[in-house]
Amino acid sequence: MLIRRQHGCIFHIVCGETSTHFQCLCGARVFKNDVSRQRQAEGSYQRCLACRKLDHARLANCRGLKVYRN
Repeated sequence: MLIRRQHGCIFHIVCGETSTHFQCLCGARVFKNDVSRQRQAEGSYQRCLACRKLDHARLANCRGLKVYRN
């Protein structure tokens, strides 16, 4: 799942959650104050570079899966 902070347009990849916040791959915490407003960016869509690199590295380690660089 992709989510952003309330006042931003950079989306993070969620890897876990607690009752009060989402934990992202890059270590960022996004609080669950208004999830419906957090899922849509007001500006241009961007993904967190650190989350993308970590997700790509995780996929590259899967057996039998060919991962190409962007």
